[in-house]
Amino acid sequence: MTDVSVDNPVNPAELAALSKKTYLEEELLSMEKAQMLDEITRLREAERNSFQQRLNRAVKDLDFTNNDLEAAKSTLDRLQRNADAQPNAKEH
Repeated sequence: MTDVSVDNPVNPAELAALSKKTYLEEELLSMEKAQMLDEITRLREAERNSFQQRLNRAVKDLDFTNNDLEAAKSTLDRLQRNADAQPNAKEH
């Protein structure tokens, strides 16, 4: 950077170049920030989708388990009715 003093006045061309460099650096930082934010958004969305898929599988597993339990209960009820009917049939 140029030393500014009475003996060394500011060169307008250097000042313009420095200003342009600073502007370009700020633009680059802004673009990098936007890219990072896009990447963060993409990663969060991927994580959310992954979580949603796991949640959907868990719900489906619970539905199957619930259906299995209902089928087992129905079978037990039927077996109980059959068992209850057996003594009555033997008594007659």
